Amino acid sequence: MKWYKFKSSSGKIQVKNIPLLEYREFYDAVLERIPQNCHCSSYFGVKENGGIRFFCFLMDNDDCQLLISSWFYGYYDLFIPDSLTSVFPLFHPFEREITEKYGVNFKNNPYNKPLKFPHDRYDKKSNSGNYPYYTIPGHSFHEVNVGPIHAGIIEPGIFRFICNGVTIIHLEIVLGFQHRGIESLIGSTPSTLKRICLAENIAGDSAVSHALAFCGLHENLSDKSVTTATMVERHVAQ
Repeated sequence: MKWYKFKSSSGKIQVKNIPLLEYREFYDAVLERIPQNCHCSSYFGVKENGGIRFFCFLMDNDDCQLLISSWFYGYYDLFIPDSLTSVFPLFHPFEREITEKYGVNFKNNPYNKPLKFPHDRYDKKSNSGNYPYYTIPGHSFHEVNVGPIHAGIIEPGIFRFICNGVTIIHLEIVLGFQHRGIESLIGSTPSTLKRICLAENIAGDSAVSHALAFCGLHENLSDKSVTTATMVERHVAQ
């Protein structure tokens, strides 16, 4: 079995039920599935048993179900995994984050730049100040830099436009100006109330949605039921 199929939008997934494949087998399984009206919804790593286990979630758009698989990279492994981005460009943010956080490079990745600059990134010398922006040579092109501070409550970020007159040729977005480590803080905080407050602080423009998402996750994992009155209050809050 190459994929664990999960149809319900609620309920828990047992990690032991998720297939653990060799990378080549995993790579081929993704190449087989993506053309069948599937897309990657999440792809991330978790440190485990002297290495990193990577979990990939594909959404089957026809059957409305999740397909979940995984592969393992040991700290002393020397092989360089082939890039899925080179075949399916939408994998690029996931592979970029994996390289940035764990130092696992992907062969033939055409766009393997830093993504978020998290506080626990593999290369601490990499930062938003030395980001390798994409450039286009030519006297007719000019670059317009917007940010990192913006009006309103959106998070910091730089938007680098390359223009030819009034025509925008290329846009590159650089985030990662806040290195708060909220994910690790939530994991090390025993108080549920404090965890909710941390979730609210993930992004200023998404305080309610992140808090509700955390509550739903906590209730799901702990098998807690939610009253109708609570659900009404949450819908009003949204």
